[in-house]
Amino acid sequence: MIFLSFILVSQFNKDKKLWRITVAIGLSGMGVLEGFHSISILGNHFVLLHLLAVFGGSCWFAATSSDKQARNIIKFNQIYWINFIGLTVLGIIIIVFREFIPIMQIDGKFTNLANLISILSSFFYLIAAYNFYTMFIINKNIELYILSLSSLLFTIASVAFMSSHVWSTGWWFWHFIRLASFIALGSIILLKYKQSNDDLLKSESRIKSNQQYFHLLINSTAEGIYGLDLNGNFTFCNRAGIKMFGYNNEKEILDKNMHDLVHSNSLDGSHLQVLDCKICIAIREGQEIHLTEKFCRKDNTSFDAEYWAYPILIDNERTGSVVTFFDITERNLTESLLKKNQEKFQDLIERSSDGIYVLQNNKFVFINPMFTKIMGYQLEDISGEDFELEQILPDEGMQVIKEREEKMRMGEKLSNRYGFKSYRQNHEIVDINVSISNIDWEGQPAILGMIQDESERIKYQNELVEALNKAEESQRLKSFFLSNISHELRTPLNAIVGFSDLIRQETHHMLDESMREFFDIIEQSSNRLMNTVHNILNISLLETGEIDFVPKQVNLVSIIERTIKMVKLDAERKQIGIIYENRLNSIPIIADENLLFNALTNLVDNAIKYTKKGCVSVVLEKNSDFLHLTIADTGIGMSEEYMAKLYGVFSQESQGFNKKYQGIGLGLAIAKRALDLHNVDVSVESEKGVGTTFTLSFLLTGSEKGAQA
Repeated sequence: MIFLSFILVSQFNKDKKLWRITVAIGLSGMGVLEGFHSISILGNHFVLLHLLAVFGGSCWFAATSSDKQARNIIKFNQIYWINFIGLTVLGIIIIVFREFIPIMQIDGKFTNLANLISILSSFFYLIAAYNFYTMFIINKNIELYILSLSSLLFTIASVAFMSSHVWSTGWWFWHFIRLASFIALGSIILLKYKQSNDDLLKSESRIKSNQQYFHLLINSTAEGIYGLDLNGNFTFCNRAGIKMFGYNNEKEILDKNMHDLVHSNSLDGSHLQVLDCKICIAIREGQEIHLTEKFCRKDNTSFDAEYWAYPILIDNERTGSVVTFFDITERNLTESLLKKNQEKFQDLIERSSDGIYVLQNNKFVFINPMFTKIMGYQLEDISGEDFELEQILPDEGMQVIKEREEKMRMGEKLSNRYGFKSYRQNHEIVDINVSISNIDWEGQPAILGMIQDESERIKYQNELVEALNKAEESQRLKSFFLSNISHELRTPLNAIVGFSDLIRQETHHMLDESMREFFDIIEQSSNRLMNTVHNILNISLLETGEIDFVPKQVNLVSIIERTIKMVKLDAERKQIGIIYENRLNSIPIIADENLLFNALTNLVDNAIKYTKKGCVSVVLEKNSDFLHLTIADTGIGMSEEYMAKLYGVFSQESQGFNKKYQGIGLGLAIAKRALDLHNVDVSVESEKGVGTTFTLSFLLTGSEKGAQA
């Protein structure tokens, strides 16, 4: 059992499956205690050691309920060894102090305590069998099936133990069942051995396949690749390298010195000493190098090569180097020719505000810096032998080119200016306007093109059209919403309020107190919903600038007093006092009376709503050229974080289904926007748990000052 637990721990460290470590802990504990049991003489401690081994194993087996992975491998390994050492110490204590052990059997018959432990063990093993079988159904892991079967056998053995008598036939029967369970567990070891053997065979097959793949890979690449040992001799060379060196097969160069064979000439054609050979130096010193030099062919000709050399390390020990290289002769010739052409047109290129290119046989042979700026391509990106126009033209662009070619074949006269779509180097699509003409380039016909980036202009036009469409659609939806919401919500609400009031009046004498409260609830709920509808409509009109703003001379004191009268009933219901101080006479101001009344009502109503006890004070006073209206409460206050978004639409500090206060968060947003229309400055101070103070500052005009005076 202990050996099997070690195997399970090793596997757990690989796949982190929780069931492996719990079973391993259970098996290790069973192994330790059963070991002490096997060396003990018959007695109470003899029976107790066996029962504790069975019970401990059943607990750990039953603890497995899923095929999850452990997050902390080290933690569970520590638990394993703590359990192992702890049970070892427990076994020693039981044997040494066996005279203090509870009575577990009398004349070979087990006591109630022993049978109770067996019952618990069988119950836990039965749970474990079910859990393992459930996981087996899901994962089809044969180990889980074996563990399920073993747990079931342990369950039967524990039940049989209770009805047996020491050394009787029943005694040996449950031992036989436990033995069968251990044999089943032992089959896991055989499964692991078979799995390891299969994995070894698979690994060998994979290595062989990888070797074949490696040879196929290096022989299919267009770049030359060869390997060298520490003496500089060839160990392998791919087909591309053999071809570039001018040999027929790999055998002609294997085990021969690389420097003598292909690298004995320097760039100027002189003989290159082996001590000066950069590749040989890289081999000796284990360096990585990237250089351009000449390589020799079999026929003693040479070619320009760009190569990279890397050391080969096996177990941190150098065994040689690998070299990859390209024949860059053609590239050097092309670069030289392009350099001459660039010098011819350099002045023209640098002064042009258009991208300029030369296309010859569908290959770019020249581009100017502005072309690169527009398209993102360098010349080497679009001038190679393998380059095709399709690489920089999306389907729409290719369609334009093909249509022009078809019309030209039909003899149709075409404009030399047209537009098409192309890919930038970063694969972004750009709208191009091009003007082309036929020229002679290096003695061969070619096309000279001048391009302009039309993307921004087209994008701007499209954005204008899209913005116009969105604005029209938004205006239509807004108008539709505002015209319908009033009818669809206000009309039925008015009907509810009116008819409920009529019913209450007609049936007032027939209703008891509880029924009258129902009508009060209907009225309050309807008024709340009507207020919500009004707020939504008001914020919509304020946001879109379509609110009816009709300023005229009004009495500010009268509006304040009407506001206090409006909210006084709500304050009385909450037993909150309203303190109103007016240190001025009647004050005429220029304002929209309805909007200003609505804003003040929202502010005072908010103060009452968020005040549980205390009072709300409204103070009007004059300071220099300003009238200051202060609305202060002793409510819950606001946090600094929430005050940063205080006037947001649908904003409340307490939100969600469990919010403490009613409303949808529009009151302050409406008040702030309405006051902004009146050029009223609003400042706020608040402290969490202390209260909030809003100060409204009205700037007095000349006539208003005179009236106040």
